[in-house]
Amino acid sequence: MTVSSDGDVGIGTLTPGARLHVVAPAGDSSVILPGSSIGASEIADEPGVACDIVNPSDQLAPFSALATAAAATTRLRLGTLVLDNDFRHPAITAKEVATLDVLSDGRAEVGLGAGWDAADYDRSGIPFDPPTIRVGRLEEGALIMRGLFGD
Repeated sequence: MTVSSDGDVGIGTLTPGARLHVVAPAGDSSVILPGSSIGASEIADEPGVACDIVNPSDQLAPFSALATAAAATTRLRLGTLVLDNDFRHPAITAKEVATLDVLSDGRAEVGLGAGWDAADYDRSGIPFDPPTIRVGRLEEGALIMRGLFGD
């Protein structure tokens, strides 16, 4: 399989170290790459290949979706782009990350952020505090998680 510079996917050999971005249509849990019968999880499991499987329309619960990806692959690094610290208690997030890491044989990664989308906060009924307050909570959450991880 090859990926051209403009993102087109074709059958051939994927260059080691390449990053493949697969966008899944809404509601489609079995991603098939354009022009082939090869599933994204098969490509993601090739040595030296990084694969991001993104579904922009449906926001799945991240750790359930990542556990599914862990079960379908053996080499793919599994992680979130960014989890908003204000929507997740750090102790629960740490437990979710640790569980995913165990289930995936050490392939879990996590991204944390202080939140940026006021509309997300409005929909959730959470006050959208100034950046200094949100970043302070993020720092505290990261310290709690680090302590729970033992590092």
